[in-house]
Amino acid sequence: MACETTKIRVGSINVRITFEIQEDCLPLDISTASSKTIVIRKPDGINITVAAIFSTDGTDGLIYYDSVNGDFDSAGTYKVQAIIIIGSGTYPSDIKTFSVACNL
Repeated sequence: MACETTKIRVGSINVRITFEIQEDCLPLDISTASSKTIVIRKPDGINITVAAIFSTDGTDGLIYYDSVNGDFDSAGTYKVQAIIIIGSGTYPSDIKTFSVACNL
């Protein structure tokens, strides 16, 4: 059997979703963010919003979220976007798209 790339499957948990928040193509220091969220849009159009965590101290612009049971409950195309609030500024990330495959 040939080696295949690991796929996210329905029911997967502890899948790490990582974002680097940038401004002018450089990492943005988000260490003072009052809000760090990631929005996950499921294939049926329902959004769930989850709290993101700094990968380090936020000065590198990196945040992440580890999926829990129920996040990937159907097969199809998912979209994710991070939203950071610092003072009166809101910094939405680019939208990422990925597929979740079904099981037997």
